[in-house]
Amino acid sequence: RQKGRRGRSLSEGWKRVLSSIGQHGDDGATSDQIHAYCMKAGITVERHTLRSQMANYVRRGYLDRPRDGVFRLTPAGATIAQIGTSREEGDAPPKGEAS
Repeated sequence: RQKGRRGRSLSEGWKRVLSSIGQHGDDGATSDQIHAYCMKAGITVERHTLRSQMANYVRRGYLDRPRDGVFRLTPAGATIAQIGTSREEGDAPPKGEAS
């Protein structure tokens, strides 16, 4: 069983989902579109769980909700969604580096 990721960095899959939401610009993406992005990123998530996750990202400031059922990427979300950038704080150091 996987432990919660509270306080840890986003997975590459969720970063891809946020990036896909960002491609919608100011219009934002619907819950159905976001669910499709999750499936494409290999994230299996039920609709009610997805709503909770999106609400969590709104609280963290990664997304905003311009209207019911629509989510838009914020500048903070765009920053966190950068895939493959520098090592996140708390990640294991590369081999050969002391922790």
